[in-house]
Amino acid sequence: MILVTGATGNVGAPTVRKLLERGADVRVFVRDKGRLGEVAEKVDVVVGDFADKTALRKAMRGIKRLYLHALGDENDEIAAALAAARDEGVAHVVHLSSLSASMPGPAAAKWFLGRESLVADAGFQWTMLRPGFFMSNVMRWLPAIREQGVVRWIPGRFAPVDTRDVGAVAAAALTEPGHEGKVYDLTGPDVMDSKMQVAIISDVLGRPVGFEEISPDDVINGLRATGAPEARIEFARAVAESMASDQWPVVTNTVEELTGQRPCTFRQWCIDHVADFK
Repeated sequence: MILVTGATGNVGAPTVRKLLERGADVRVFVRDKGRLGEVAEKVDVVVGDFADKTALRKAMRGIKRLYLHALGDENDEIAAALAAARDEGVAHVVHLSSLSASMPGPAAAKWFLGRESLVADAGFQWTMLRPGFFMSNVMRWLPAIREQGVVRWIPGRFAPVDTRDVGAVAAAALTEPGHEGKVYDLTGPDVMDSKMQVAIISDVLGRPVGFEEISPDDVINGLRATGAPEARIEFARAVAESMASDQWPVVTNTVEELTGQRPCTFRQWCIDHVADFK
């Protein structure tokens, strides 16, 4: 049986769907069973969080392969998950990391590399998934698009990836041999910047949506105003600064190589999610 943590999340949910398409026996570890929808009837469900050691051990029991995504700003969650997995005899961990781990220097890279080291040094077979910016990140712009018709964001080029493609790669790594000890950098097919994304959104919606460039400091100040923890703020600063210094225009063929399917374009993703923007 395969365990998926964060099974209602951006990557966890499509990973579960892809695993079910492959006929896998799936267990999910979630905080809220209600968010699973109809999937709840197709999987084994354990409700809890990473701080609940009893629920975590229950979730890991009988599991051989684990999809691990720990969200906490510190390493407590990932450490607890790895301890429970080790105690219950999990053999293979597929860990969701970030493309920033492939970049030298930024604090964001060190943060993700540190987490990867925890997994790699824990005694499991492992696979690291390093997706770049998610296409779904543009959902943060929805209020501005609806209320103001203008998106304000930082400069920088990148190749956004569809979380459905990341989930397909995760499902492959969890069900096929030969992925042990591999690190997979995952991107979409096209390099663009946020201004280009907004232009595509505008075209798909059939109405004008403007774009105004702001600085990384503007983003950080806005995040600080929300009361976000300082660790998260510094992480966001590292990502924003690396993006502004053009460290992200990387394109890989990994999605197609591992799944046999061409990765989704941002335009197609917008078409698929057009109802969310209205």
